[in-house]
Amino acid sequence: MRRWLTTILVIICCFATVKGQNGLGLYTLGDAVPQNSRLNPANEIKGKLVLGLPVISEMGLHVNNRFGYNRAFTKLENDSVKLDVDKVVSHLKKRNALLFETSIPLLYVGIKPEKSSFGYSFFVNERINVRGQYTKNLIKAAWEGTNSLVGQPLNIGKSAFSASYFREYGVGVNTSLMNDDLKIGARIKLIQGIYNVKTLWGMDARVDIEPETYSYGFLFKRAGLNAAGVSEYPSVGYLLSNPNKGAAIDLGATWTHQNLYSLSASITDLGYVRWKEFSQNFILSDTSFAFQGVYFTADGDIESTIDSLKNAFTPKETANPYSAMLSAKSILSGSLLLGPVDRVTVTMMNQLLVGKVKSAFAVSYVKQLTPGIVASGSVVKLPQQWPRPGLALSMTGGPVQYYIASDNLIGFANVGNMNTLDFKMGVNLIIGSGKAKKETDLPPAHRSKPKFSSNDEGVDYPTDPRLKKPTVVRKKDIYTIITKKKQPKSWKNWFKKKSDN
Repeated sequence: MRRWLTTILVIICCFATVKGQNGLGLYTLGDAVPQNSRLNPANEIKGKLVLGLPVISEMGLHVNNRFGYNRAFTKLENDSVKLDVDKVVSHLKKRNALLFETSIPLLYVGIKPEKSSFGYSFFVNERINVRGQYTKNLIKAAWEGTNSLVGQPLNIGKSAFSASYFREYGVGVNTSLMNDDLKIGARIKLIQGIYNVKTLWGMDARVDIEPETYSYGFLFKRAGLNAAGVSEYPSVGYLLSNPNKGAAIDLGATWTHQNLYSLSASITDLGYVRWKEFSQNFILSDTSFAFQGVYFTADGDIESTIDSLKNAFTPKETANPYSAMLSAKSILSGSLLLGPVDRVTVTMMNQLLVGKVKSAFAVSYVKQLTPGIVASGSVVKLPQQWPRPGLALSMTGGPVQYYIASDNLIGFANVGNMNTLDFKMGVNLIIGSGKAKKETDLPPAHRSKPKFSSNDEGVDYPTDPRLKKPTVVRKKDIYTIITKKKQPKSWKNWFKKKSDN
């Protein structure tokens, strides 16, 4: 039992635990980085053609623990180390959660046709999601024995687990409306399920130990788990295509008000997978009983007691298909636009973690340093962690874009005590971006509507979404009327008017 528990704790320590969320700093860069369209499909495509390179277009790691390496492992005299389970248990809270997620991009293509307000994307990703929650008493009972919990209820039903490996094939579309003030987008995804293990929804399992008689009380209701793809060695055909199918949708929108502030919202991974191939169900019968020990009062008492316990703890195995929801994620964000290239943004990310909603927050300052460099400095608050500084940077030179981001910079100063590790980096190819277009080159829905025209010949103006009505010349007889050029609305101009008054 201890060897089994040690293996589980090593997995928890090495991967991700407790309500982890990542990518908040990178998300604040908006549509400067194509990968952010995964969190908000309303982000437009910056270029005629965007190519995400397989694997290297998105690489990263996120670990969010209650404790760092030094609090989980003890150094021995011979310079070897061992996992100190007692130390780990002492740092656990009453309730704990775990999260590990990663995505391996296989294909990403973004297209923005010339003179069109629509952008399109096509993508294929391999994804792994592991999430769950567990109580300190459960780990303590498994490690120290149930005698350490006499008089304390062991509520196993508050523990839950879900792990999935699936592939998503998707297509996305986004567009701009209302003179680019409103951006909307959607992505439709077909899911190919490969592996899944999950406990039953609404499970109730409880063990009570009476302190005086040391009798055990057991309660099982909807106790069990479903699994798919784990009982058979996978063939190449199964990995490429099998009956485990599903679908999901991503929705997003961004609204800008008079170039003073903007609001954005999105929800992603709203869908499910129907697991049919190699499905297994292990269900304990709903029951409650008390166990007070074995009494030698008559022949057969020992065998009958053992048989009753065996029947109570032996699950029934079936092979029925089942459905499993994906882990949906939502983001709400608001920005004050301080100028055309800098803004202050507040972001909240919510994620469904085995029936519970967990949130993370970030306050960021985003600035375009040069036409090819955008940077973001953030203060990120993850659950169970103090606020940490974060940084995101995107650099574009020619058709090549590099980006790197981390939601915890100070953790790298002392890696041994670091309990939150987060970084993400990648390389993209962006072709045909960056040059301002003339008014006549824009799609009709994006052209300004001047009050006057110059003999219906039209006038070309550089694209500036902050200028609603460009300067227009109207000729009449021997004089020329030039309408006054309006200053674009901004918080800087607002403060300047207030100071002048």
